[in-house]
Amino acid sequence: QGCFAEVVGGEAAETIFDELFTSRNPEKVLDGFAWTEGPAFIHEPENDESSRLIFTDTIEDRIYEYTPIEKELQLYMEGGGGCPDMERVWRAEPGANGIAMKRTSTVPTVIFCQHGARQISMLDLATRQIRPLASRFNGTRFNSPNDLVLDEDEKFVYFTDPIYGLLEKARFYDGAYVDLKSELGFSGLFRARVTDGDAHVELLDQSLKRPNGIAFTPDFSALVVSECCQGEEIPGCVQGDARWHVYRKDASGNFVTRSKTIDIDDVGPGLGCADGMKFHPSGWLIASCPQGICIIDIDKGTLQSRI
Repeated sequence: QGCFAEVVGGEAAETIFDELFTSRNPEKVLDGFAWTEGPAFIHEPENDESSRLIFTDTIEDRIYEYTPIEKELQLYMEGGGGCPDMERVWRAEPGANGIAMKRTSTVPTVIFCQHGARQISMLDLATRQIRPLASRFNGTRFNSPNDLVLDEDEKFVYFTDPIYGLLEKARFYDGAYVDLKSELGFSGLFRARVTDGDAHVELLDQSLKRPNGIAFTPDFSALVVSECCQGEEIPGCVQGDARWHVYRKDASGNFVTRSKTIDIDDVGPGLGCADGMKFHPSGWLIASCPQGICIIDIDKGTLQSRI
């Protein structure tokens, strides 16, 4: 069944959309999943035809592999979220979440978030071997790492740690009850040295209500983190809020200074939230938001177009 992308924002918004996309006709590639997350394209050096899409289903606790050229879907792994068996009876989202390819590895390798195990881990795609990288901050367990990104040199992995992996099947909504399950007592933005794991985890920001998506600008000069507001009980973070935080480097070259927060009020209420995102090489931020996909100018802090 055909569909057409409605671009909101007038002629200027349509111009930006047409510069970024080759068509206004979205194609549904796959369906039949419970809760898809973490899409990441895996490219092997000197073999473009090997490119494939890895993504997760956090509710069903499965990782899938899709090859666009052959249009073939395969179940890559069951139980990739690392959830303990005794917790499966109540955990609503026990599976894996965000995925980032390690570009400098000699073999296809990703670093990914495990809701069930409440940690970030390294996964060898050839052997399917999982090696935990970080599961605690100052000895206390993370909530449920959600999304992550590697820095330019791949020495550090930056990741968000909200409470969504602690949601209950019987109370599958974002409410104050789930914050009480946090051992940390907050949702945070962290970074960890890729080789050292727990021994080198740093807290960058603990003031965010529901940190979620994370991305570097194409030149790695700024780090952007979204807040995914879905409920009605969290002050300052309710359904329909669309918010992105921009972090710039300090004098030491660390992303610890929040330079601005982009609040977009005219997105309007509706299903969805500010979640996953990706920068276009031209610098536009293409981000999920309530009621669609938002195209944002992070320098101006403005919504340029919405699909």
